[in-house]
Amino acid sequence: MIPLRESFRDIPLYSPPKRPCRVDLSDNTNLFGVPPAAERVLRESRPESLSRYPRGYAPDLRDVLASRLGVGAGCVTTGCGSDDVLDSALRAFLEPGEVLAFQDPTFVMMPLFAKVNGLKTAPCCAKRTCSWRKPPRSTGGTTRTSPPPCRNRRSSCSESPSP
Repeated sequence: MIPLRESFRDIPLYSPPKRPCRVDLSDNTNLFGVPPAAERVLRESRPESLSRYPRGYAPDLRDVLASRLGVGAGCVTTGCGSDDVLDSALRAFLEPGEVLAFQDPTFVMMPLFAKVNGLKTAPCCAKRTCSWRKPPRSTGGTTRTSPPPCRNRRSSCSESPSP
């Protein structure tokens, strides 16, 4: 048997708890069926265009989304679902050993992503305000409390419209 990384050894198979709720979206269920516009595009598409993987990092999609939002493409990220985007963000902005603070309860995968990325967790009770300051990195004596701003030739994320 191939030995597992130590950080993987105690991680159980993904099995989210089933809690009663009005609308269960835990299994990525669309309660309304296929959107008519999506169904039309699928029917009108060439079969060979539906059997190929999309280009990595979806540059065409990023460009369209960035244009609609009025930001540079470097301010838009894509992924294979929220799991991929969240895991990638943790790997991009946190080093092993740093702290990930999150509201508790949270998305069931967050503690697992923290564990596999070697992060410490700091769950905050949803009924209280989270107060968290990121520990300093070796940045010439400065402390960074948030990710660096997006830098892009077309615009910066700070210029993007608020939702």
